[in-house]
Amino acid sequence: MRRFVLPAAFALAVLAAAPSKAQDYAEVSAYVAATSSMTTSEARVAAAFHRAHDDWAGTRYRYGGMSRSGIDCSALMLIWFRSLYGVNLPRTAAQQATEGERVSRSNLRAGDLVFFSQGTRISHVGVYIGNGQFAHSSSSRGVAITDLSNSYWSPRFRTARRILGVGAETTSPAFEDIDFDSALLDLQSVDLSELAGDEGMDEGMGETADEAPAAPSAPRRW
Repeated sequence: MRRFVLPAAFALAVLAAAPSKAQDYAEVSAYVAATSSMTTSEARVAAAFHRAHDDWAGTRYRYGGMSRSGIDCSALMLIWFRSLYGVNLPRTAAQQATEGERVSRSNLRAGDLVFFSQGTRISHVGVYIGNGQFAHSSSSRGVAITDLSNSYWSPRFRTARRILGVGAETTSPAFEDIDFDSALLDLQSVDLSELAGDEGMDEGMGETADEAPAAPSAPRRW
């Protein structure tokens, strides 16, 4: 995916002026659009998921978890998409990989689900947030942002699905109205037996030294 590279001096000036926490879509989307090749509408979607990451960053990974004390990757996607866009996803990564429209890795846009596996069975999911990065919950780092080019994740990439249609950027709530905790309460009755059997390794990827964090030199996008 093509990236727009800012001159170093200008990039540093923009970063210095960028908010450390999300304030609203106009502010964050403008910043994302200015520092990437994304359109304004795509940047708004990216801003929504950056806001979600900000809210959940550092939450530890727990297989089968669906709470602030521990969450697995498919549950994280389920909660984020429900809270941001009212989209109800299935519980597991393998099931989520059958939703929406298939898109190629070279044609990713913010909001697309990206899927990974150790073999042929889908076992991990995250959401693409633009600039070659995806947000997810991995067993080694918890909720975090990682580069798709990461030496651990890149060869394990299997497919991507487009869940959000045209105009999705206009349906997400205002930053101050995003309510992840209500979605958590609504989903407490989800049948975790779906995780049994073949899903036994679901979301359990990343428990390895090979999954290094994104390079420290990579700046926050807003």
